[in-house]
Amino acid sequence: MIQGNNDKIFERFLYNSFENAKRMEAQSDILSIFVIDSLRLDNEFTRKGGHEERLFSFFTEGLVFQEYENNNRNRHILSKAPDQFLVRLNKINHLVKDHISGQIQLIQAPINFYIHFPVDYLRSIDPHLYLRVVTVLRPDFFHPNIRIPQGWVCLGHNFQPGTPLADLIYHLYEIITYQNTTVDERDAYNPEACRYLRLHKKMKISVPPLFRRDLNLDVTVERM
Repeated sequence: MIQGNNDKIFERFLYNSFENAKRMEAQSDILSIFVIDSLRLDNEFTRKGGHEERLFSFFTEGLVFQEYENNNRNRHILSKAPDQFLVRLNKINHLVKDHISGQIQLIQAPINFYIHFPVDYLRSIDPHLYLRVVTVLRPDFFHPNIRIPQGWVCLGHNFQPGTPLADLIYHLYEIITYQNTTVDERDAYNPEACRYLRLHKKMKISVPPLFRRDLNLDVTVERM
């Protein structure tokens, strides 16, 4: 959470960004958003140590995040503006590479992201800001935009400081479903994945819809 930061504009951005993302979640069958308990995360990090270990074990064990629910009568009021999230997209068809055998296969599984908005997120001039914002928590994810095993995600040249959480989630959805990929090996985090996709152009990777589709059924009743 925010520590030593009196930037009320940033705090309001965090609240609004989270609320908008939760509305997005309510319209989706595959999206779940969790707020991370940063104090517990820091305690676990101090106790066990290691950045990659923290990400790839604590998150998957479900130890350091909690879900905030809204209902029709009461809105959950957060005591502090949330700046760290675990975002889960379920039923994602994606490629994985076994680090031992080198085998590449297509599987369906949930994908988890760690998202953190640093205190300079609204006005950062860091060209590599995206490295501090998003990590995919699957060290074998085989994708041109994702560096394994670190889980770094290239968000492309259009990513800007101050991108709201909902927009960021939609962009990540397009990336991990291979709708938005880097095709230039010289600019890819995983050049091997570029070559693989080029050699397997006919491979079909089905994409689950991010938003729930409303069914409008026309019913005709015939007299018996």
